[in-house]
Amino acid sequence: MEADQNAVEGQYQRNGSDAIHHLWDKNGAGPDNCASSGSGTAHIIKHRTCEQRFAAPDVCGAWAWRP
Repeated sequence: MEADQNAVEGQYQRNGSDAIHHLWDKNGAGPDNCASSGSGTAHIIKHRTCEQRFAAPDVCGAWAWRP
């Protein structure tokens, strides 16, 4: 919920798939921005948050998951 104009991305993986999915707040202007994933039968098993930095490597948190 920072308003610094850096895009923020939620990355997640669903049970039974190796694919990484993405949800974006492309303008980084929260707090009124929301994104949602389509409904599905597979539960999210891990997720992390990343912030895009102009002309620098993106900054990502550690993956969080439930065993």
